[in-house]
Amino acid sequence: MSDAFAPAVEAALSKKIGHPPPFTDEELMEVESLVVKNTADLSGLTRLTALRVLILRGYGGTNLAPLAGLPDLSSLTVEFSVISDLSVLPQLPVHTLILRCNNIEDLRPLLEIRGRDLEIDVRGNPLSEVSYREIAPALREHGAKVEVSGEREWQLTRRLHSMGLPFGYYDSKEGFRLCRPGLEFTPYPEWDHPRIAPDELERMLDADPASVHTLFEREDLM
Repeated sequence: MSDAFAPAVEAALSKKIGHPPPFTDEELMEVESLVVKNTADLSGLTRLTALRVLILRGYGGTNLAPLAGLPDLSSLTVEFSVISDLSVLPQLPVHTLILRCNNIEDLRPLLEIRGRDLEIDVRGNPLSEVSYREIAPALREHGAKVEVSGEREWQLTRRLHSMGLPFGYYDSKEGFRLCRPGLEFTPYPEWDHPRIAPDELERMLDADPASVHTLFEREDLM
């Protein structure tokens, strides 16, 4: 991987450090937390050797391999992104994993993380039957705190994906909402999540699945 920073990473660092590049090595060594949004390129992150808390929103990559080599990363949040491959996570010293509203089906790599207290949130993902009904409980048996979607929203998320609609359906304080993870459908996936009740979403999927796209154009549902 190049040592050059990807544009979104550079923008996040400029905001964090307080000035545009170039950044000194001393400044980079003081960065312990960072928020990076709406990018498929995370180049340069491994230069932040003191990074402890990383928040990615709207990440367009399917795996987290660009994070390998962060020696102190203890808290990782990846939301409204299209990650599906968690195989790098056992290599990271993470304790907190907030992985809401991605494309995750397989939680088995998380079973390889041992010897530390884990907090895991995978709500809004199209988890497989095995991951939802067997792996998540197994993680709890190993001492992890695990949050998954309720049965209804989990099943609806899986149904959306099976119909070629790679969206996430999740419960919020304002009601059930729909989101479009990644950058395929919107440049700002953390915004514009329409509210829609489970029964209504079921009816739309029964009658005309393509009409789900129109929900994101309705301001009255935001």
